[in-house]
Amino acid sequence: MLRMMTVEETLYFAARTRLDKNKTRHQVQQIVDNVIKVLRLEDVRHSVIGDEESRGISGGQRKRVNVAIELVADPYVLFLDEPTSGLDSASSKEVCAALQLIAQSGITVITVIHQPRKEIFDMFSHLLLLGQGGRTVYLGPVEESVAYFENLGYKCPDRVNPADFLIDVTAGNISSSQGISSSQLPDVWRRQESQLQQAQYDQQQQVFTTPKQSYIAQFWMCLQRAFIQQLRNILGLFIDNFLLFFSAFSLGVMYVGKVYEGPAPEAISNLCPEELRKICTAPQSDPIAGQQSMINLAIALVASMASLKTFGKEKVVFLRESETGLSTFCYFWAKDLAMLPSIMLAPAVFLSIYYTTISPRAMFVEYYWILLLCYWTSYGLGYIVSILVKPHIAQLAAVVVVFLINIFSGTVVSLPDFDKMIPPLKYFYWGSYLQYSYQGLYVTEIQYFKNIYVIQTSLDYMGFKIERLPMIAGALCAFGIGFRVIAFFLLYGSKPNSYAYRFGNWVTNFKQHATRVKSLFGGKKMDSMNKVMVAKKIEVV
Repeated sequence: MLRMMTVEETLYFAARTRLDKNKTRHQVQQIVDNVIKVLRLEDVRHSVIGDEESRGISGGQRKRVNVAIELVADPYVLFLDEPTSGLDSASSKEVCAALQLIAQSGITVITVIHQPRKEIFDMFSHLLLLGQGGRTVYLGPVEESVAYFENLGYKCPDRVNPADFLIDVTAGNISSSQGISSSQLPDVWRRQESQLQQAQYDQQQQVFTTPKQSYIAQFWMCLQRAFIQQLRNILGLFIDNFLLFFSAFSLGVMYVGKVYEGPAPEAISNLCPEELRKICTAPQSDPIAGQQSMINLAIALVASMASLKTFGKEKVVFLRESETGLSTFCYFWAKDLAMLPSIMLAPAVFLSIYYTTISPRAMFVEYYWILLLCYWTSYGLGYIVSILVKPHIAQLAAVVVVFLINIFSGTVVSLPDFDKMIPPLKYFYWGSYLQYSYQGLYVTEIQYFKNIYVIQTSLDYMGFKIERLPMIAGALCAFGIGFRVIAFFLLYGSKPNSYAYRFGNWVTNFKQHATRVKSLFGGKKMDSMNKVMVAKKIEVV
């Protein structure tokens, strides 16, 4: 569940995406209200879910919300896997009491439960007890279970929880007076079952109407939810922008008062010896290169790390919702669109302090559009990292990926020096999107010195050209879109019913089968070698 959403919002979203699309808003809201009432969640319906980082509802209430998410879909059968695990006895009783009310409303409830207290055990109407190897030991009414095993010679001690007694019987911890062992219980039940008269039920054909909403409706619901998450995560937005503010302030302090000084006039540089001509024509001081490289790296790092929480922490929720019919396309692009306001705000926050301390020559708008494209593209790269890498190492992975891309951006090695390298190293910088943003930042600033100095020397050394600015914008847009398309297909491929996921399982199973076959043939080969050695020993004797 999404920690920023309230209980009612979570249930309403689940109901809208899973119920019949012809139901009105009033009908959906009525179903949600009834489920909240049945599961006794009225007191927390407007409380956020929360998690281990932010305070929310209790563990028992969170379990009931999980049940409610399935219940709002109006199912015929409700399956639950250990709904009381991790809860104390009181919370477990509350959950099972809610399940009992659901069962009384006409929905079949099937659940796995371990070591229930007596009050919880008595709430169930039927019991399926499994023995060794997962074989059926008993299947029938709960109130007849103890009597069944007592007829087989197992005596239930006084003041002992019947559930504990049944577990001890199947585990072989209690002996039977009739000499029946726990391993024989499945066979005994099979003979007993064959003597029972099986009830016949009339099968009625049910007409199922697809609950899938239109793509427009799904997109709008996902977009609304994503915006609500953003509005309730003000602290996260503040931290991301504070990091940008602090980075800009640090760069401003580092480069304050440093101005670009071009090469000496041509009349003076011509007096230099031929061996020193290259040095004489070089700029006397070029702080622009260092400034723009640090800005480029800071923007990329903050953006890639800020984007990790967009999909990484919601992957389990996405898999659950996608299995119920939610469109991956609508979910992904709605989340991405909801991030756009925070993406547009970030460069403005950075430049607000950067312009105050450095006072660059280029206009605010010129810097803004390059930083915006760099931040937006880096955000898409963070999507890929968050989907591929587990959350606990995603930040480290994002830093390493940005660092590797930055190596080929022209900050460490100039582009002309890359062209002198052997293939394929000489082509790597074309795949670095930071190369384009760095080139855009550098050219945007240095072009304002062309009426004072000869800047062509600096441009030739870096391998940059002023006329490439339109191409730079197009390249950054292409990288940003490409990263998002890749992230979308990765997210789609993470679903268990996707062909990519099945292919990955097939490859994994193929390796396991190949290893088994290899070990099998290897074992046969060793057996044949052992037989040959034994035969030779016999001949020697």
